[in-house]
Amino acid sequence: MEELDLLKKNWNKTENFPKVSEEKIYAMLHKNSSSAVKWIFIISLIEIIFWSGLNFFFNDDEFFKLLDSYHIKKQIVILTVINYIVILFFIYKFYHNYKRINTTDSVKELLKSILETRKTVKFYVWYNLGMITLSFIIVMISQIIYDPNISKLINKVNNNSNIGYILIIGIYLIVLAIFIGLFILFYRLIYGFLLKRLKKNYHELEKIEF
Repeated sequence: MEELDLLKKNWNKTENFPKVSEEKIYAMLHKNSSSAVKWIFIISLIEIIFWSGLNFFFNDDEFFKLLDSYHIKKQIVILTVINYIVILFFIYKFYHNYKRINTTDSVKELLKSILETRKTVKFYVWYNLGMITLSFIIVMISQIIYDPNISKLINKVNNNSNIGYILIIGIYLIVLAIFIGLFILFYRLIYGFLLKRLKKNYHELEKIEF
């Protein structure tokens, strides 16, 4: 963006060619925004390939037997199918946003495309965090009810009180908070950087008359 900053400094210095500078700035903002949205699309693809690869290697017979013992095999399979459908929809939206931004030839339309992309990414992040939380809660409840080792631990600590349950649930919630914190950090580092670029471009575009 260094070239853009230089153009901005000289925006009003040349009275004879103010429109040329404006068009150059628009072209650079358009290119930069298109690049950011393209990377959002690429990263979302890499993400789904990564998680699909993990599922392929770890979802063996032992894993499904474990789910059966927790009585949540059906629920997890349904959630997984729904999750892939929704994520594929988001990938389509990212691709659609990229194509839309790439073919936009007006400031007004580019502003709309940037807003739409930012909104889509935020929905995508919140959806993933919600799905992680829901899956974790389902596993937590089923383990507390059906896992014999956890039941023994609860009964050992209980002493006719609910301390055992409170202790186990507290540990689960701490683990969940750490897990979600790591995901938020990941999304802020990756998508947050690209969203900041789009936000900066949006504010620069607002200064261009259209």
